[in-house]
Parts: sequence; structure tokens; C-alpha cells
Amino acid sequence: MRFMPPTLDYLSPLPQPSRVQDCLQFLLRIIRNERVRRWAMGATCVLGLLAVAGVVSSSVSKGECERRTARSLGKGPFYVLPEHAAESLPIFHAAGIWPKQAATIPDAVPWGGIKHAHSPWPFIVEVDYAGGTYRQAGRGERRRFFCLFGHVFEIGESMRWTS
Repeated sequence: MRFMPPTLDYLSPLPQPSRVQDCLQFLLRIIRNERVRRWAMGATCVLGLLAVAGVVSSSVSKGECERRTARSLGKGPFYVLPEHAAESLPIFHAAGIWPKQAATIPDAVPWGGIKHAHSPWPFIVEVDYAGGTYRQAGRGERRRFFCLFGHVFEIGESMRWTS
């Protein structure tokens, strides 16, 4: 037997041509396999339908998420700040809450406001809201809900700002 020096193929940054050809042939065999192709097509269709169902579920449930958040803010009499009145008042009224609209900011104590719900992901709805008990004190938060075609489950809250 003749002595063969070790090769340095494993240090080469590019794969060897035979390895690339082997990988391509393996992938072509997988793609040409009818069972694998049917399974991949079915999985893609199921994921697509699930995403569409999630978007529809979120859009159907946005109103309930807004009303539930408004009810949590509307405990007792409070004011809506002038800059938030256009967006907040219809949401509060839909929840059966009738806050007073403040003419100026110093008059608005305690205060609250809510924004329209938005959906960052299928089946997930977020509602931004804020409230305060003093003139210069308050907090703003984002409440997240898992929505299943009108059935709403609160996931949690995250603090956005505080003063």
C-alpha cells in the first residue's frame, strides 16, 4: 500500500462539484416524487386557509375587543381629551359608556382615550388605550386578544408609556 497524504477538502469554502450534483439529484428525486408533491401542496393549502381564517376572525372580532377595553376604562365618570375625542367617543358609545368631552386639557380629570383595534397577526387583535387620574399623570397600554370568530380571549397587556 502506498501512503496517501491527507486532503484538505474539508477546509474548502465551496462544496465539491460531486457533492453539489448529489444534492441536486436528491432534491430532484424529492420534487419528482408524487406523494411528496401532494403532501407539500396539501400542507400549503391548509396553511393558506388557516391564515385567511385568522384574518377573517380578527376582523370580525375587532369591535368586541374595542368594547371590552372601553368597558375596563369606563368605571366611573371621566373625560375624553379633545385630541382623542373623534376616535374614542364612537368606541365608548358602542360599549354603552358616555364620557364627557373636555373643552380644554386642564379640565379633563380623570381622563381616558382608546384607539381603533388593529390586527398584527391572524387571530390576534391589539387595542391601544390610555387613562389618567391627574392632570399630568397617566399611562398608555396595549391590550392583546386572541380572537376566534367573535369569541375574545385576553392574552395580556404591555405598557407603552407612563408619566
